[in-house]
Amino acid sequence: MITVLKLNDVNTTLIIDRMTDNDPDFWEFVRRCRLKYTKCDWGDTDQEQKTFNDRLISKRRGGWLVAKYFHPKFPICIMTEINRVEEIYKTTIMLESEFNAKGMNRYSCKQQKYNRHGEV
Repeated sequence: MITVLKLNDVNTTLIIDRMTDNDPDFWEFVRRCRLKYTKCDWGDTDQEQKTFNDRLISKRRGGWLVAKYFHPKFPICIMTEINRVEEIYKTTIMLESEFNAKGMNRYSCKQQKYNRHGEV
């Protein structure tokens, strides 16, 4: 299955904004991860989550995609809310530590909404 996700509404947390502004290498890492994500390459995500993401896309249902990408200092997560009824795709790029600090996983993230700077 070759799928390309169209990410229309992409937001980053304030920490990611600052880090990419100050570190060109980290900016490039985030850019490469975003490109992988659009090609449904879920990076360093565990197999259970990869399967969940693939099913969500193949069955064309609403829900949340979550992917993780390893960086030696600052691993990141990319997550997308998909609402098939309204064709809404909202994506947030954040540090893995921000994702974990909110106690999020594919089961709980349905209840979390992020604005541009990761505030609920």
